[in-house]
Amino acid sequence: MYFYSNDPEEPNEEFSINFEDIIAYALKRYKFLQVFSDEIKAQEMEWNESWKNVSIPREVTPFKQLLVLKEENDKRYGNAGYMWEIEELISFFNTPLNFPVDNIHLLGSKELLHYY
Repeated sequence: MYFYSNDPEEPNEEFSINFEDIIAYALKRYKFLQVFSDEIKAQEMEWNESWKNVSIPREVTPFKQLLVLKEENDKRYGNAGYMWEIEELISFFNTPLNFPVDNIHLLGSKELLHYY
């Protein structure tokens, strides 16, 4: 293999490649990735174990309970975990039961609205 300089005056450098050495190096590095993966899994399990014994407060209404669950999920997982599902349920509980008739034109036909 030749390495060329961006300076035309510089001489080219020749390197011999032994594919067995390259494969051995690659295998060594890929195996090291398993060490990283194992460490990440161990830390994740330790993190989850630390939260197992921390109880989540109970609320009387489903909406208030969802707000507590959102706060607890944020403490435990940040923007991951069950955040999307909890926010969807909060949105569902915030939707008015008497959907304004004036906004039907935004949804399409009355038949479509009635279907749902």
